[in-house]
Amino acid sequence: MLERILLTNDDGIDAPGMAVMEQIAGELAREVWVVAPEHDQSGQSHAISLHHALRVTERGPRRFGVTGTPGDCAVMGICHLMKEAPPELVLSGVNRGLNLGMETVFSGTVGGAMTAMMLGVPAIALSQAFTDRANVPWDTARTLGAGPAQTFLRVFLPLSFPGIVSGTVLTFIVSLGLFVTPVLLGGPQDRTFSMLIEQEVNTFGNFSRAAELSVFLLVVSGL
Repeated sequence: MLERILLTNDDGIDAPGMAVMEQIAGELAREVWVVAPEHDQSGQSHAISLHHALRVTERGPRRFGVTGTPGDCAVMGICHLMKEAPPELVLSGVNRGLNLGMETVFSGTVGGAMTAMMLGVPAIALSQAFTDRANVPWDTARTLGAGPAQTFLRVFLPLSFPGIVSGTVLTFIVSLGLFVTPVLLGGPQDRTFSMLIEQEVNTFGNFSRAAELSVFLLVVSGL
């Protein structure tokens, strides 16, 4: 179990997906921090605020709302609020709606994870698919969310996979029960690495399309 995790999202601190994420994080770490936007910041990608002041409101123990983007929240949490004891992992989400393909470019959920990664903290973005906007199956994320995180942490947090060079960025988009797309930038072990990911993801079990949950993992190696 990790000591501390930082949570953010783009749907806002009061979004139902954040409540689900807090439950997931509780299975992974002894201490859970929330630093998330005060209002919906969907579609903000990696944006940070340059032309207006950020206001931080304490919402409870280790829980803060920020008048900014998910990227702002990641910076505020890692570089300021948790400066003395940084998080070992950042979780972003759970987003209301699946982030796959082109959506990962625009997603504020993925942007928050990307910002954390660029600050040297491993990050995972999670998003929940739905077919009915009025009935998002949050129980899917609540039930399955910790599993992929635990599996990936077991494989990547030690960063011991042979052939991965310092500074390599590992990006994975996982849709449970559908497909796995590992992308390894700058490493020589693409084929072996893909086989490893496929083997690990098989441990998640067989899930139907209705139980689809997207996981987007970003890790900087050589930390």
